[in-house]
Amino acid sequence: MHVRKLNRKILKFPESHIARRFLDAFIGCRRDCVGIEACDDPIDQTWFSAIEAKQWSYAAFAYKFLSFDIELDGWQSDAPEQTESERFFLAQLPRMRELLRECEMAAAADDNRPLMPVIAKVRRMLDLWEQCILERTERDGREECGKGVTESEP
Repeated sequence: MHVRKLNRKILKFPESHIARRFLDAFIGCRRDCVGIEACDDPIDQTWFSAIEAKQWSYAAFAYKFLSFDIELDGWQSDAPEQTESERFFLAQLPRMRELLRECEMAAAADDNRPLMPVIAKVRRMLDLWEQCILERTERDGREECGKGVTESEP
């Protein structure tokens, strides 16, 4: 997995740091939430997506949105503004969340209980992803990169 190699600097941050928390969650999702339809005890879900007007499956969602190597380039370079990749992912998050919501509704309707904790894990990772990007670009110099969690204003 190249995610660790691409983000070596960030993986040295404290475990409580938002970028580290996101990377740990992303790596966990890649490990636990992709390929579950092809394991010994397969889990998948299909549904017709209202937002995409086509048939989707959880497996297709996982391979499209979780099965790639991510580099937190903004954190790596301490970019003063959102990077192109950060803007791209922020723009994609509402679509990912809606597809995941549709998947969850279909899984609930089909009583697909084994998929529910997987969906919850992906949802938590998506929330951390958004926080990771927004907290970096909204910290206004209150934190040196890698020193911990941003301090809140009084």
